[in-house]
Amino acid sequence: MLLFHLMSRMELVLRQKNYIATFEWNSKETQILLQFFCAFLGVLILIYITVRWIGEYRALQGIRVQKETDMEKRLMAEKELNQRLYEQNAVLEHQKTLLKEAVERAERANEESRKSAEAKTNFLSRMTHDIRTPLNGIIGLLRISERHPDDIELLRTNREKMMISANHLLSLINDMLQMSKLEDGNVVLAHEVINLEELSSDILTIIS
Repeated sequence: MLLFHLMSRMELVLRQKNYIATFEWNSKETQILLQFFCAFLGVLILIYITVRWIGEYRALQGIRVQKETDMEKRLMAEKELNQRLYEQNAVLEHQKTLLKEAVERAERANEESRKSAEAKTNFLSRMTHDIRTPLNGIIGLLRISERHPDDIELLRTNREKMMISANHLLSLINDMLQMSKLEDGNVVLAHEVINLEELSSDILTIIS
């Protein structure tokens, strides 16, 4: 109907312009012209559809490429974020390990310090008692000697006992000094020969 309307308008225009006297629809020339016009119109429609389809296809391709690009960027960003999180977790684990080791060292040092302080306290307590024993013996012998100034044999015996107690007291003091050197790491061990009989006699003299 559209084609027929267009042909009618074209015939009317041609007749008004006196270009043609008659216009026969059933003539061979008209049929050829009509077929050419239809073919030309079909080609135009096909080109229009093709161009539009290509445009839409390119638009869809562009959207798809943009989505793929955005997806790749997002995946890359997530990968970088996961890598950073992994590195930060590794750093935190390392710091946690170092902190745990430091706490363990501090606890061991505290325990060693506590044991050392306890050992010092026990040592001083025992040494105080050991020092008091020969010192009390010396004081007692001095008092006995004061009461018997004319007994030469008693004074000589007391003096020998006081000398033994004094030597023992000096030995205890030297042991205390040796303990101080032991803490500083300056102690030197030595092998010495002792007389067990003389040592036993001195012990009996001190405690008797």
